[in-house]
Amino acid sequence: VFRLLEHLEPAARAIGAVNTVINRDGELVGDNTDARGFLADLEAQFLDAAWKDRPALVLGAGGAARAVAFALGEAGLPAVTIANRTATKAEALAAELLPATGRATDLAPGNLDAAAAKAGLIVNTTSMGLADETIPGLDLARASAEAAVYDLIYNPPETPLLAQARQRGLAAANGLGMLVRQGAISYELWTGQAPPVAPVIEALKPAFDD
Repeated sequence: VFRLLEHLEPAARAIGAVNTVINRDGELVGDNTDARGFLADLEAQFLDAAWKDRPALVLGAGGAARAVAFALGEAGLPAVTIANRTATKAEALAAELLPATGRATDLAPGNLDAAAAKAGLIVNTTSMGLADETIPGLDLARASAEAAVYDLIYNPPETPLLAQARQRGLAAANGLGMLVRQGAISYELWTGQAPPVAPVIEALKPAFDD
């Protein structure tokens, strides 16, 4: 859709995808609300966690990871490590979106454990967990007791990663809030009115319960 638009907002250009098109005084403007929805849900879910002051670990280097990396860069985290099966993809994403703070690694156990031990926030952007898979190489035993764990997957509502986090007593959340909040931001861009978010999230939860 990029070539059909008169203007792209910085988020859409950086993330490489448009999910919201606005008619602004006769011009079609492309935006992407995923990063803002993700950040808004982090702030809502992890009110007391000090995730903004510590490094983050992002699992995956695909399209969802681009939105997350952009969001964490905008939030000003001190460092963001992107871990991916193919380290070169992680390196390319870190260099493009996080030139000053980005790092990259593969999913080797030692690398992930070291990154998790330093992280105030661990984010899964991969599909691992959709079919009850664990994330190879990641053991939250070394994660800080103050770390927060966020999995973009919301169906199932609790992935093995989130279950492991909760067993350790870590703050944990799935991506349902991000889904609703990015949509709410789009709605506000279209209409100028901010819709209620919390009731929508609560209303949707039963649809994904086992």
